This record gives sequence, C-alpha cells and structure tokens, in this order.
Amino acid sequence: MLMLKVIQRGLSAAGRYMTVRMMLDDRPGSLATIARIIAENDANVTGLDHTRVGGAISMGDVSITVNLETKGHEHSEQVLAALRAEGFHPIVVH
Repeated sequence: MLMLKVIQRGLSAAGRYMTVRMMLDDRPGSLATIARIIAENDANVTGLDHTRVGGAISMGDVSITVNLETKGHEHSEQVLAALRAEGFHPIVVH
C-alpha cells in the first residue's frame, strides 16, 4: 500500500496522474460521453467513483470522480480543455 502511494505521488508530481471531479446529468449516456472524451485524448482511466446521493448533489445530477493517467502536464491540460469544450466543468482534486 505504501509503495502504491509513493508511485501515485510521483506520477502526480510529474503531471502523469490526476483526479478530476465533475457533475453530470443523471441520464443514460452521460458517463459514456466522458469516457469518449478521455479516450479520444489518449488518457487512461485508472479509477472511477459515481455518486448520486450527497449534500451537494442536486436531484437529477450525479457526481463523478475520475482518476486519470496522462503523459504529463501538457497532456493533462489537453484532457481538461477537451472536457470543458464539451460543456463539462472538471475540478482537479489532485
């Protein structure tokens, strides 16, 4: 477990690992759209959390947290820009 944390911190510092949180409409296809954008920009999903219930989540919305592996800082920014261009509002958690 410690080794995994060390590796993740190293990847994060190099801009190769980031965690992004965003809200989506809770409807069929929303998650597929996010996956398509990430795939089209050659990033790798290493984890995903999909939450429908919580204090800050409105009815009809879903919160997702996506762990991504990228090629570096520039590539991370490319992925974020692509998500924003499609109308999403990604927040980088780390």
